[in-house]
Amino acid sequence: MPIMSVLEAALQAPSGIALLPTEDTLLLAVELPTMSASQRRAVVGFAVEDRIAQSLDAVQVVLGPQLTPGVWLVAVTARSVLDEITIDKAGAALWPDVLMVPVPGSGWAVWAAAGRILVRLPDGTGIATQSGVFQAFWTAAGSPDVTLYGGGALPPEIPISARGDLPRAPSPFPKDFDLRAGLNRRR
Repeated sequence: MPIMSVLEAALQAPSGIALLPTEDTLLLAVELPTMSASQRRAVVGFAVEDRIAQSLDAVQVVLGPQLTPGVWLVAVTARSVLDEITIDKAGAALWPDVLMVPVPGSGWAVWAAAGRILVRLPDGTGIATQSGVFQAFWTAAGSPDVTLYGGGALPPEIPISARGDLPRAPSPFPKDFDLRAGLNRRR
């Protein structure tokens, strides 16, 4: 399945990065004890095993950047999804598209277009949903303040606290972060 170039253009993906719809990736904030980077990479799958609904053999678990002291961003993607992806950008790293939305200091940072809504949370994680169910997510989360990025629209029942333009590049993020890290990549 080719990744949607329209989505990449709308979210201004920097060169060297291809975007995967966030619906295909679970982003978690995971607390890990103090250890070396190689040890963190070796144990991260076991640290999320009880939070995912698939066996570790069926998913790709990738350690991301440190979010706060002792807490790391972890991405979990089904290997079957990754096996079907073709990327037009040679050598590009694959990121969930919600990482293009800035991390808010509080509340939710939101991008909306074509019935899809991306939400970035203050802990650095994020989710994607459809417009029709966004209000249920927002209400269940305690009706946080919403900063809307881009020209999209939210359901009229959702008050928008602020508006902004998406930054040209995502917040500082490691260039070596790639959802396909360590996999034999099909071109």
